Amino acid sequence: MTVMLKPLEFTTKAQWLSYLEQAHTSEIDLGLSRITKVFKTLNLPRPKKIITCAGTNGKGSTLRFLEILALKQNFTVGKYTSPHLIEFNERIVINDKQVSDDLLIQALQVIYQNKGDVSLSYFEYTTLVALYLFAHFKLDIWLIEVGLGGRLDASNCLDADVGIVSSIALDHADWLGTDLDVIRFEKCGIGRTDQPLILGEDVYTTNLHQRLVDYFEVIPELHVCDNEFSWTVNDQSFDLSVYCNGQVLSYKDLKQPILPVNNAACAITAWIQAGFKISQIDIEYVLSHWQLAGRLTQIKQDQITYTIDVGHNAHAAKFIAKQLPKQDICILGMMADKDVAAVTSSLKGIAQQFILVDLEDMPRAIKKEKLNEFFDDNTILVQSVAKALQKVKELQSESKVQVQEVSHKNVLICGSFITCGLALEILGEKQ
Repeated sequence: MTVMLKPLEFTTKAQWLSYLEQAHTSEIDLGLSRITKVFKTLNLPRPKKIITCAGTNGKGSTLRFLEILALKQNFTVGKYTSPHLIEFNERIVINDKQVSDDLLIQALQVIYQNKGDVSLSYFEYTTLVALYLFAHFKLDIWLIEVGLGGRLDASNCLDADVGIVSSIALDHADWLGTDLDVIRFEKCGIGRTDQPLILGEDVYTTNLHQRLVDYFEVIPELHVCDNEFSWTVNDQSFDLSVYCNGQVLSYKDLKQPILPVNNAACAITAWIQAGFKISQIDIEYVLSHWQLAGRLTQIKQDQITYTIDVGHNAHAAKFIAKQLPKQDICILGMMADKDVAAVTSSLKGIAQQFILVDLEDMPRAIKKEKLNEFFDDNTILVQSVAKALQKVKELQSESKVQVQEVSHKNVLICGSFITCGLALEILGEKQ
């Protein structure tokens, strides 16, 4: 007979995560009332600064830039992002180290003991776990990614000192709809009265401004791309200007990163508006260390260069196509609720051949046969990411026989966090 354990009897992370997946009525349940009630019960001390980041794309890399910068200036820092690629622990990082399973279990127990009769969604629960751990370790700076809900997202229970909206594009249409002005407003709902809100490229519109005026008694202090901060891209570098307290802070000849300059500019502006200083040397240091797993990550193995990117909407796909030279192969696996037509249209010219995959045990995933309908030819259909990687090596061997030498291949892997996480795990690149 199976004995049903109570949550406080759980001894493993897997038990807890399984419990969280079925503890609430729905996986996504937007609204702040439940999490706010438990957050107040916890009565966590406030850190020196809280910086939140919302947006369609660029949240993770923007916060990674700030994380490196904070550590460079000898601050202690916690970063909370989602989803993860391989292990849940990736979501909660303290001083550039993922939290251990033991710490996660301890924090999960604390939240369970303090939630009373409040039913928490998976994301609400894990958000509180992150905040509890950041407070427990008395970290100076909290860097918090705000999920798809923006204004009504669980992580917006915090009153941030600075908010960032990195970008706006179509994604999660089932939840957010397709009206970009509505999406802009919901994402900008992370702002707070009179506090700085950094708006990245193409976020600000006059319609957005009016919506903010109607919603806030006093709107956030807007710092808008191409107004309060701007940059110019040169051949291999860029120049950045940030307006602060009547002064123009200029940074020249910064090395152009592979990740979006927009995200670096938003991060730098947020840091300045949070009241911190930043030098040219600081920025150059961060740019030289600025990498994030699954964001144009390159792995070289056996004469193959794999580039792995979690991009899963048209905005991200266009950036990938712009940044990369033409690839020999693209391994693609996606969720069915994405704008598959727009993504595949943006990627069609990126590779000579596409390997389309099923994502096993993922009901949301689009089947490879359905995905194939968005292509004319040059596709191979396989059952999994593992089989796709095996197929790449087979194709390389075939080309070796034809040309009598090992030919180098460039392979792009993209379409979803699941696709990229599986590839990273198989290729041995644990995060």
